[in-house]
Amino acid sequence: MSRGYAATSIDSVAELIQATKGLIYYYFKSKSDLYLAIHLQAMDMSLNSVVPVVNGPGTPSERLRQMINIHAHLLMDNFAMHKVSLEGVSAHLSGSTTPTQRQVLADLIKMRDTYESLYKNILQEGIETGEFRKLDPKIGAKLLLGMVNWMTIWFRPEGGSGTRGIDQIASEAADFAMSGVRNTGASMDTAMG
Repeated sequence: MSRGYAATSIDSVAELIQATKGLIYYYFKSKSDLYLAIHLQAMDMSLNSVVPVVNGPGTPSERLRQMINIHAHLLMDNFAMHKVSLEGVSAHLSGSTTPTQRQVLADLIKMRDTYESLYKNILQEGIETGEFRKLDPKIGAKLLLGMVNWMTIWFRPEGGSGTRGIDQIASEAADFAMSGVRNTGASMDTAMG
């Protein structure tokens, strides 16, 4: 599904993994079911990678930078999976779904909300310690994740993203994101007034 959900057929998946359509349909009743399984795997991978950092040692700044770096690495290292999963649950919510698919979608939304809350909570912690500027943590979390998730639009795993390696891109993404939340000592009102 590296070309995205809409442009991928079960035939192309079968060809890629050198299997028959029948074998794929044995495990997944529809392309939507396959998509949902990919999305669940991507969300599990993200949660399992970031939760230890959230609960680990370090300042809010150190942990948030590490969380962003990990998220960027996950997107680039598992590009096709994350590109497909980030096409959005909303596209599937508007289509016809089975009761089982609706339950999986509800579970995915819950997982996405949990993942987002990890960022929201670390932002709140950093605001309380004075490391981060005053901002709405919920909006801040959405902006941070939106920025990093946009990599699925411009990053090219085959090298079309320039000469920079994945480590450097992830590090620059984390540095850039941190510059947006860091408390520099002057409020925005003071700086603009």
